[in-house]
Amino acid sequence: MKEGLKTALVSLIFSSVFVLALSLLIAFKPLSAAWVHGIDQGIKALSLLLASFLCIKDKSKGALKGLFAGTLYSLASFFLFGFAAGDFGVDVSLLADIGLGSAMGLICGALSVAFGKKASSY
Repeated sequence: MKEGLKTALVSLIFSSVFVLALSLLIAFKPLSAAWVHGIDQGIKALSLLLASFLCIKDKSKGALKGLFAGTLYSLASFFLFGFAAGDFGVDVSLLADIGLGSAMGLICGALSVAFGKKASSY
């Protein structure tokens, strides 16, 4: 549970940095909404993957930790970015986003356990 929470928070930090970089890119080269949405999903997946590899040290129940982290991350990012945009529109897309974030977290958690470094014994 602790690793899942830490993974979600680190994912939010990575996302914030990547979204800021995307905003700077859009300032110089406008992109269509479809491209931005696709890049946004990629940012979420990359953020969860990086955070999973950094934060999940105990190599058991990685998928469960990832599922928890992905769900928490999706909810937290909705509130964080909704607050920044001044829009908290709750609709079906929010549920889809939570489902997708949960699935991405589950996969990233499993990958971090399967391919990540083993936890040190000291």
